[in-house]
Amino acid sequence: MTRLVGFIAPGGARAYFFSGDQYVRYDVAADAVDAGYPKPIAGNWPGLFDRDIDAAAVFPNGKLYVFRGSEYIRFDWDASAADPGYPKPIDGNWPGLFPSVDAVVTWTNGKVYFFQGQHYSRYDPDAGRVEDGYPREIAGSWPGLFTEGIESAMLWPSGSAYFFSGDQYVKYDPATDTVPAGYPAAIAGAWPGLPFAAVPAPPGGQPVQPSGGAASALDGIPARALTLDQARGELTRWESEGSIKLEASSMAGKVSLDGLDPATGQSAAGNVGGVVIRYWGSGSKSGAAASGGSAPDNLDPRQAVALVRFCRWLSATWGVTELYHAGAGGDSSGARTDCHGQGRALDFVGIKGTSGGTGYTLTVFDDWGRVSTPSTPGGAWIPAGTDSTHFRLDDAPGFEFQRDIYRSIYEFAAGQWQDTSSGPDPAGTPISTIGGRSFIMHPDTHTSAPGTPHGREAHQGHLHLQIGVTGTA
Repeated sequence: MTRLVGFIAPGGARAYFFSGDQYVRYDVAADAVDAGYPKPIAGNWPGLFDRDIDAAAVFPNGKLYVFRGSEYIRFDWDASAADPGYPKPIDGNWPGLFPSVDAVVTWTNGKVYFFQGQHYSRYDPDAGRVEDGYPREIAGSWPGLFTEGIESAMLWPSGSAYFFSGDQYVKYDPATDTVPAGYPAAIAGAWPGLPFAAVPAPPGGQPVQPSGGAASALDGIPARALTLDQARGELTRWESEGSIKLEASSMAGKVSLDGLDPATGQSAAGNVGGVVIRYWGSGSKSGAAASGGSAPDNLDPRQAVALVRFCRWLSATWGVTELYHAGAGGDSSGARTDCHGQGRALDFVGIKGTSGGTGYTLTVFDDWGRVSTPSTPGGAWIPAGTDSTHFRLDDAPGFEFQRDIYRSIYEFAAGQWQDTSSGPDPAGTPISTIGGRSFIMHPDTHTSAPGTPHGREAHQGHLHLQIGVTGTA
């Protein structure tokens, strides 16, 4: 599930919720999403970010302020368009504010409250700055509220406030600073029409099924939740349709992919679902180059399904032609018996493709893991061995393209590979966000204990994606 970001429109009769690249209009009186929604943000909100909005609120001046990463846009509600000159950076325009924000709400006292991680700040719109003594920890200041991970905050016309996090929400009484009994509660069922946009659409296009060939009843089931027989059936179906090519595996119960260009129907080294798979051990543009195309062998059938879906989605969404990895196949020697050795894991290194007519090559190491930010100068984690996670994807100016790609890749991966548990986790299971606890390891992962090479320090050059448990299945 993508994050849910809402705000109350001027007048209080309608609320709006953004998620991914879509939005809905919510009828406050009817307590339901209006008919005809969701709709795409693009084309309906002139000048606004067209996807992945972080926070939004109408300020006392009647303007709508919308935040994404390190930037913000001021939207003129009466003109139904963004004001000229936007987006602008948060830095330098919001004295004392966080470099990025998770949620924002205009409160009953006329102040504006911003939330980021475990902290919040109170902003004085008249003085144009964060008030002295902030930021503060949410815990202890907002009794009963989520202590971190707040995605949206809204002051409802009824006088109650609502805070959203993942698939849950909390009702908050501003008059008494209390949360009634029974909260947190599930969003689904309590907010008719919410959540929505569980599968993000590619920029400028329609949602695509992350599977191969024709539609299947199994398309909506995460690869991790498929049975082995279901996964083998999908692979066989795709091969019969000419979407992929299989070859014999040297390991019992495993499958091996071969190269086939689905556009021509001809053999093509390492081509899986239209994307050429290449090994890149260094994982860096300054290191040794990637190898020639070679599809991975000895895969768990569920892992093979996840990889095919991933390749097809990358091609359709981001114009990807090559995928780079630092480990994808199983170990037929039997020397390694963990998730990698059993063909249940992928160390994703980077991609090559074309977007808007311009070619690009991105690696996790060069374009995420070593990005310099105010808190990670030179790209190094500071301090080493701590759990003070700082998010590079929201900070670096001029990093919007890379940020959007990596955000969407993370979201797709969390929907197919193991995320918040080692169980099958069926469709509809809430997914984590970058920096949250997850089986997906990456440069913004919470670090493990000092001296253990399994946290963010060990994943500056790749994303670790796995099916099933970490050790021997």
